[in-house]
Amino acid sequence: MLADFLYRLRAIFHRQSLEAGLDRELEFHLQLEAEKLRKIGLAPDEAMRRARIAIGGPEQVRESCRDARGTRWAEDLLQDGRYTFRTLRQSPTFAAAAIVSLALGIGVNTAIFTVFDAVTMKTLPVREPQRLMELFRQGEDDTFTYPLWEQIRDRQDIFSGVLAYSRASFDMAAGGEKHPLRGLYVSGDYFNTLGVKAMLGRTLTAADDQRKDGSSGAVAVLSYGCWQREYGGTTKILGQTIRLDGHPFQVIGITPPEFFGVNVGETFDVAVPLTSEALVHPDDNQALEARSYWWLNIIGRLKSNVSPRQAAARLRVLAPSVFRGAAPTDLKPESQRDFLKMKLDLKQAATGLSDLRDRYGRGLMLLMGMAGVVLLIAWRMSRTCCWPGRVHAGERSQFG
Repeated sequence: MLADFLYRLRAIFHRQSLEAGLDRELEFHLQLEAEKLRKIGLAPDEAMRRARIAIGGPEQVRESCRDARGTRWAEDLLQDGRYTFRTLRQSPTFAAAAIVSLALGIGVNTAIFTVFDAVTMKTLPVREPQRLMELFRQGEDDTFTYPLWEQIRDRQDIFSGVLAYSRASFDMAAGGEKHPLRGLYVSGDYFNTLGVKAMLGRTLTAADDQRKDGSSGAVAVLSYGCWQREYGGTTKILGQTIRLDGHPFQVIGITPPEFFGVNVGETFDVAVPLTSEALVHPDDNQALEARSYWWLNIIGRLKSNVSPRQAAARLRVLAPSVFRGAAPTDLKPESQRDFLKMKLDLKQAATGLSDLRDRYGRGLMLLMGMAGVVLLIAWRMSRTCCWPGRVHAGERSQFG
């Protein structure tokens, strides 16, 4: 194996010596064959002619030997590279145009593909992201009320786990200048449903997401970024109390560094239970009680034996009872009927939730296609600049 590799390496970088050896070997066999023919009585010229026919054309034999080395692709690449370099050196204007064309094409494509990949293709760093589905109301937006969340959580039978969350902003300053943190209100099974385990401590559980009187029992999970930035990565923060909007929360865990939440392009600093919203805003508890306060996103993890189509069909069956159980009582009769007619549906959430994707998904696809056209044009321009005419093997050989 090593000997074969070294031979191929020598064939690439010592091509001239190998070619000279090949020519000598061909000449030896040609003379040997001609000598045999002369011994049986043929004239020297006729013997040489028949020897050439028997051995084959010299160039064909050379090509066969080159193919047998397994380095033909590398030799052609080096030969084309030398020709291109000489062409560019002789035509600096063409060289500049080719380089600028390729640089623009590659740069534009790299930038657009980076955005496209982050927004539409990159999956969440969680367990089996392809089984995550986001719930939404057909013809409406993707948010739900807390009573609707309770109905879905308690009635569904198609998900192995279901979660709800809402983005928030907290102030962790005890006084004076504000110190904002990006927060999440999350259901107790949020981390378990996603399959995200704590790097230190533990994550939230269903027991943490229970309504409590006063401020006792309030817990919080910090993101890795917040832990490093605000507390220098010290493990002593576990069990300590932090204040969010003036209310005490005990830190129980740190999430892994690769987890940023389920919203594409966003991060969070601290996650607290949904029910702690009543502790943070005790004078305005509409988030948990009001049946027309839309603030929650819901994601479910499909059971292994349930397909997205089966889940969607089941949700259509469940929808009437779900909306009936969470219907607002202060709506006008017409609005009440519209509320009860709402339908539930779901969509893939493997790549996370993204307002940018929802608004500009088609535009991004179109932009990606245009970027491909730009790269094609750049390649064509550079090819025209570098290869102004069709180049045959015989024309390149003078440079090789």
